[in-house]
Amino acid sequence: RSEIRALFQLVKSMRPRRVVEIGTAHGGSLYLWTRAAADDAVIVSVDLPPWERDDAWEAQKVAQFRRFARRDQAVTMIRASSHDPASLAAVREAMGGEPIDVLFIDGDHSLEGVRQDVADYGPLVRAGGIIALHDIHPHSRGWGGDVPQLWPELAATHRTRELIENRAQDGFGIGVVWM
Repeated sequence: RSEIRALFQLVKSMRPRRVVEIGTAHGGSLYLWTRAAADDAVIVSVDLPPWERDDAWEAQKVAQFRRFARRDQAVTMIRASSHDPASLAAVREAMGGEPIDVLFIDGDHSLEGVRQDVADYGPLVRAGGIIALHDIHPHSRGWGGDVPQLWPELAATHRTRELIENRAQDGFGIGVVWM
């Protein structure tokens, strides 16, 4: 909990107007971004539906996620792979030509997948904005996927901060990259 709290405080201090989340799952972090972002923020979620697209609950889940928006915020749900060029185009459209302030990546945890998300969406982040990656700390059973393999590459070339509650913990951790 301390890791996401620290990231929430950082994002809140920025009062971002443009937030993109890749990998929403049950919507916990998406809800946090609506609370940390500016009153008129555009918040975009890119995620595959957790089940088949014909899941009877899909429409209700998407509607609930959209209700997270407060005041004049807009929450856009893109229920597709972040690797689909149409998803990238939809994010650009939702941003209205403005750069992203905060990009949170917690989707495809394969090395190729997370690297592609950084390569595709990272250039959309403004100078001084951040990319945050979940699961940078290795897990003994590989539950964080390959994100811990990519993290040192990013840390070697960017200003970064690691949000890891305890270095002895098994997995998790959030890495923040300043652009």
